[in-house]
Amino acid sequence: LVQQFGSYTVVALTAGALFLLALPLLSRRLSRGAVGAMALILAISGGLLPKAPCDRESGYFCIRVVDRTEDAPYGTARGLVLDHLLHGINHESDPSLMIAPYVHGMDELVHHHFGDRYERGLSYFFAGGGAYTQPRAVAALSPASRITVAELDPEVTDTAARSLFLNTHGMRIVHDDARRVLQGVEGPFDVVVGDVFHDVAVPFHLLTREFFALARSRMNDDGMVALNVVDAFPDPLLVKSVLNALEQVFPHVAVWVERLPEAPTRVTYLITARSSAPWPPVVAARRAPRRAWLRIDEPMRETGRSMHQLPALSDQFAPVERLIADLLLGADG
Repeated sequence: LVQQFGSYTVVALTAGALFLLALPLLSRRLSRGAVGAMALILAISGGLLPKAPCDRESGYFCIRVVDRTEDAPYGTARGLVLDHLLHGINHESDPSLMIAPYVHGMDELVHHHFGDRYERGLSYFFAGGGAYTQPRAVAALSPASRITVAELDPEVTDTAARSLFLNTHGMRIVHDDARRVLQGVEGPFDVVVGDVFHDVAVPFHLLTREFFALARSRMNDDGMVALNVVDAFPDPLLVKSVLNALEQVFPHVAVWVERLPEAPTRVTYLITARSSAPWPPVVAARRAPRRAWLRIDEPMRETGRSMHQLPALSDQFAPVERLIADLLLGADG
């Protein structure tokens, strides 16, 4: 029912059905006038219920498009909100402008890794489409690139195309689970991007060592993985566990932030992995806005819970909810 009508409609109809079922009992205890008055009050109050918070409600998400022009240095911009989380901001006339720092950071880290090959064209696999901000930017900055996107929800893609200035021409989009798509799609890929964090949750099967091994098997020898994870600062237990899993597959792993927070808070971390060489301490943006990303995995290992006390996420054991409990239940959750 939720996938057919949306949760808001289902809850409202359930409330109405429960009231109708109660009428025979109420009619025995109250006068007909009192029952009629109660029904009239409920009908009026039902008409005054607040509007559903979604522009569209799919089988997976409450989808909203919001104006984010104030975040853009010029022109018009819109953002995609899935449930409660902003999933990217798209500029109307400049698809190469990546306003959200984490999207910009992933693109800059890819460029740092491949250098001039970036402009000549790479093969990308995106686990998660969302606002399609990075695929859209790649298509503009590197038109020769081959882009495959696995987006679970077709209504998210349709919303991006209708309201977020997305042109899907040249992209291969598959509406299915990203891991299943990656298992069946032909590679090899130069870049595997994981952008599947939604609201305060993440599909655990896209953070395990088995998934990372699958990604590596579908990549070229000099390929790289880039993903974002929302977690607490300064002791991100989920990020540390993802790091434990990645290090069983890739020899060189790094964690990045745009800036170091001054107090405990919620942070979007960037994680990269490759086989070719260690990562540098800082990567600066080549394109506006002017930003730089700091590598923090070494000091992070010395902060809070020991890495050895945390699991390497696997298909058999991936306690994601427990690891982000501080984020969910704390002041910044």
